Amino acid sequence: MPRPTIGRLMNEAAYYARKTVDEAVRAHGVSASQFAVLHRLAERPGQSGAELAREMLVTPQAVHQTITTLQWMGLVERKPDPNHARIFRADLTDDGRRTADSCRADAEKIQEALLEPFDEDERATFTDLLQRYLDRAQAYTD
Repeated sequence: MPRPTIGRLMNEAAYYARKTVDEAVRAHGVSASQFAVLHRLAERPGQSGAELAREMLVTPQAVHQTITTLQWMGLVERKPDPNHARIFRADLTDDGRRTADSCRADAEKIQEALLEPFDEDERATFTDLLQRYLDRAQAYTD
């Protein structure tokens, strides 16, 4: 059997990493995509949907739909930008902050479990190699 390509292995790794996080955060009533928005807003409150979309590498429409759902769930609130009437800034509610923190803790446990077979040097090498690959890939898209 031929050796799998790096691209295929990275796609599979991303799929299973996302799937394990999705299963963990569902216990908190959100999906992996919703958690990603909550996590970003916890780190940088007040972002617009367009800013989140650029940062998350998804469409503005997808982020808008996710923010609307999170707002309906009472986890996010949106306010008009004082300088741009058409831009709305999103922030976590208290429930949103608690949910983001709980999800983050569970996601970190999963990340640690997935990396458990690797020692610190291997983790550093793995991170370095992935970053170099991403830097090169980004150079092709810029």
